[in-house]
Amino acid sequence: MVIPQQDLTVLASGCAVSGRVAGRDLDVLGQFDGELELSGRVHVAAGSRVKGRVRANLVEIDGEFEGEVRTETLRLGVGASARGKFFAGRIAIVDGARLEGDVNPSEGGVVTGPSSSSNGGVTPSGGARPIPKTSTEDKPIAKPMAEEKPVVKPAAEEKATSEAVAPA
Repeated sequence: MVIPQQDLTVLASGCAVSGRVAGRDLDVLGQFDGELELSGRVHVAAGSRVKGRVRANLVEIDGEFEGEVRTETLRLGVGASARGKFFAGRIAIVDGARLEGDVNPSEGGVVTGPSSSSNGGVTPSGGARPIPKTSTEDKPIAKPMAEEKPVVKPAAEEKATSEAVAPA
């Protein structure tokens, strides 16, 4: 029986590690502070915390994250709490996740590999088609509406108008 080689590293629950990690795939179940540079996937599990810079083809966050992410695909799960700068080709955020910071989908193609895509749009979860890239210029999302002031007639004017219309 041949057992396929797996290049998965697991940072166990209860462990706290700081520094730089490079490799293929990493599951963080504990706490990590530093830099992660992986050719595959990083999974920040529920109940775990990562603070620092992450670079990988796929970044999945179900726990707490603070820092910078550069990835082809970013996925935020139900319990995710993420703060920082996010550069991703595709982003999926499920209901219940929290994301704070800068999101730059046009700069997502920073990681190369077999799952890399040249499409820089954002892909909603559920397999929808990618949204095309937009300009990097700051543009307002919506134009402010002009305030309409209600027309208020003085009470004396209303009375005079109703008396003039009444039949004699």
